[in-house]
Amino acid sequence: MEGEGKHKAILSGAMEKVSGIMCIVSGITLTCVMVLIGIDVIGRALGHPLIASYEVIELSGALIVGLSMPFATLSENHIRMEFLVDRLHGHGRDIINSVTRAVGVIIFAVLGVYLFKIGAEFQTSGEATPTLHIPIYPCAYIIGVACFAQCFMFIGNITKIWKKEEGAHE
Repeated sequence: MEGEGKHKAILSGAMEKVSGIMCIVSGITLTCVMVLIGIDVIGRALGHPLIASYEVIELSGALIVGLSMPFATLSENHIRMEFLVDRLHGHGRDIINSVTRAVGVIIFAVLGVYLFKIGAEFQTSGEATPTLHIPIYPCAYIIGVACFAQCFMFIGNITKIWKKEEGAHE
């Protein structure tokens, strides 16, 4: 049993590290987008807007959201509409929370697979942004990886729910 706990701790630490790195990349991307928008606004006021800044902002926005999701889930900083669940106690709450996270695993797994498929299509077809010709497929792959990381975060949440439950009965 002790070895099992050690493996869970290592997996939990890895999840924290990966989601933290993804969140840092998301934050850096957000900072770059803010600087880009500022430069574009000033450039527009001076009659020299940045060409196709919207393309970079569009792709970056997808990365910002996608890469920040796992960390938000792990740190429980996301918006939760659980006013009904909060009225439940014990097993009822744990079951509902587990089911919603299991549904999340299914949704994000399907989304991740779809993003990898569409990323492959974008890569094969050479799909790129119209003005700057930035390839789109890396964005699809990165967000696909983030979706799979999100699945692991939900699985970690489910494990934590039931581990807490086991501790309550001992």
